[in-house]
Amino acid sequence: MKKMLVLLLVTALVMGVVALAGCGEKKVTIEGEDGEVEVTEKDGEVSVTDEEGDSYSTKEISAEDLDIPIYPGAKVQEGTAAEITSEGVDGTESGSLAVLETKDSVSDVIAWYKDKLSGKEGFTDSSMALEGQEVGMFYYQDGDEMKSVIVGQNEETGVTEIVLSSGSAESMTMPETTE
Repeated sequence: MKKMLVLLLVTALVMGVVALAGCGEKKVTIEGEDGEVEVTEKDGEVSVTDEEGDSYSTKEISAEDLDIPIYPGAKVQEGTAAEITSEGVDGTESGSLAVLETKDSVSDVIAWYKDKLSGKEGFTDSSMALEGQEVGMFYYQDGDEMKSVIVGQNEETGVTEIVLSSGSAESMTMPETTE
């Protein structure tokens, strides 16, 4: 789970670099408190390699590539659909994610996803109220992949955001549920 969190954080950095990068290969070394990383962009794929030799790469995909139902009328937020791969001493892990948005209410989107996904293998509904806001969290198995859908309201813009993610079942850990 920690590795997937690192992947998601690196994705935010990398997608920013992709947005700024043009064609051809570009390399940049970034130094920080915890050491330095080398960022390489080539043909729309961005790789980040740390001092230990662990690497993370992302490439843009479409939301449809995740093979998760897409809420009707929802639009992908620019630069948020990506496949992420991590290579290091623990082996190779990969996953994909996309962030969508809609003006429909959080409760309508949650109800739609619950209806669409509840029959899936290993379906788990971990929806809850978080700081007074309704949040939908759904997980299910699709072959050797774990799929997740998280629905909530963006407090700044007021839109409903939908985070779709997919990864190998070994790399994604389901949250503990209390029933």
